[in-house]
Amino acid sequence: MAPDLTTSDRTDKTPVLSQNTVPAGVDAAADAAISVVTTTPVTVNLVDPRQRGAIRVVKTAKHFDKATSPNLAATFTVKQNGTTVGTITTDGTTGLGCMGNLLLSSYTVEETTGPAGYLKDPDVKTVNVDTKGTCAAGYKSVSFENKPLSNITVSFQSQVTGGTAASIDCTGLSPDGGDATPNAFDDTSETYKNLTEGTYTCTVVVDP
Repeated sequence: MAPDLTTSDRTDKTPVLSQNTVPAGVDAAADAAISVVTTTPVTVNLVDPRQRGAIRVVKTAKHFDKATSPNLAATFTVKQNGTTVGTITTDGTTGLGCMGNLLLSSYTVEETTGPAGYLKDPDVKTVNVDTKGTCAAGYKSVSFENKPLSNITVSFQSQVTGGTAASIDCTGLSPDGGDATPNAFDDTSETYKNLTEGTYTCTVVVDP
């Protein structure tokens, strides 16, 4: 779309070239003063600056006790067409972070580091930055939630020394440090770490 231009006189009688129509996705070029001293045509270059937008990340964590000033600090990688353009770090208390000065385009946002004891949000989220904005106003928001991790420990103890033995197995899980002899009756305690919320089934077989 060709811009619509008009000329006007400033108070000092210098002609001024102004842009009346602005294509989508750009801002109007600044007015340009024209200096005409001969009959030779004057060339004036007007550049419409491309508009920029911003992405704000809203980070939450399930079961956080807000009274204890939880650490909501995390790092998020922002990519455009698969290329990293920067990172967003959220505030440890508010869980908010922002990146501005982004060209209007589609971006992906992914959590790359998070607080200890929590599972990073696995979703890679698409954010369409299609309007002008800054980190103060007009930004596009995207939300992430971290879920707490848990450990399960299953223990066995014979009441008589050397009296009984046991095999401990939690379906679908690998114990911390592994188990070189999973079918042997040589388990006294097994710990399964970094578990997400869900239902787990553990079987203990005692000296069959």
